[in-house]
Amino acid sequence: MKTAAKRPRKVCGGFHAASWTDSRIRHFRLRSASCRHGTMTGKGGFSVIEALAATALLAVAMIPIYDMLSALHTASERLERATQTPFIEATALTLLAGPDPRDTEPEESGELTIGGWRVEWQRRALSATGPAGAAYGTEMIDIRLEELELVLIQDNYRQRSLHRRIAWTPRHDSLEAYMETLQ
Repeated sequence: MKTAAKRPRKVCGGFHAASWTDSRIRHFRLRSASCRHGTMTGKGGFSVIEALAATALLAVAMIPIYDMLSALHTASERLERATQTPFIEATALTLLAGPDPRDTEPEESGELTIGGWRVEWQRRALSATGPAGAAYGTEMIDIRLEELELVLIQDNYRQRSLHRRIAWTPRHDSLEAYMETLQ
């Protein structure tokens, strides 16, 4: 009977191990971490070119994502300002709308700070001060038409607005003083 010839064993790297001893083969197999199906490819990870190509692809893929995030951030800042400015403007108008003291002329310009916003304002009279008409209490208050310019400032953002309104000044210190003039 013929005995079948033994096929030489293959080790990592594709070398025929007929001349190798078993201990040498075991040593070689233990050293090869990237051994596949009994053959060694000779590579222990990614090459430099593969790593550079992957980095370049990642960078190209990140550019649109960065642009989108930057646009979203800018839009959120604009939205926040658009939401805040009407409240800041209304607060400034309320603070500046109180009755002027009888003995002093109203300030023509100034500056306020409201909620982190700087508000610069300037007041211009559009008519002379005179008594209110009968429907408004002719003997109680003086009125005039004025224009109030507000400039809202925060960081590099500026918003300018003009408001026309009727400004009023009480003629008497109190209601009792007014009642005395009627007698």
